[in-house]
Amino acid sequence: MKSGLRRLGVLTFLARFLLPAVLALHLQASGQVIISEFLANNVSGLRDEHGNLSDWIEVFNTTNTTVNMDGWFLTDSAGNLTKWRFPATNLPPSGFLVVFADNTNQAILGLPLHAPFALSGGGEYLAL
Repeated sequence: MKSGLRRLGVLTFLARFLLPAVLALHLQASGQVIISEFLANNVSGLRDEHGNLSDWIEVFNTTNTTVNMDGWFLTDSAGNLTKWRFPATNLPPSGFLVVFADNTNQAILGLPLHAPFALSGGGEYLAL
């Protein structure tokens, strides 16, 4: 009976402490980038390089390693998950990128980023 309880204690330890730690390391290693903020119907906030008050989306690298954004996409359509592709740029640890959502398409390294869709103030699908 004691060995069964000991095994149960080891399994509980593994499930409670080791598994979450392994999952956290996996998320860090896989480069978790999130949409951290967005603004639809911008009327007085951030302006793009042309002075326009465009909608915008901010993405944030939650990891402590650099993530190459090549192969990552933004979309406002569940039916088209690869609508706008990020250029091959490195997002540093705890770094942010802003993408203007203004129905233009600019994904050139070193220039401000613009997605070919705008955000709806009434709510809609948005995914990274």
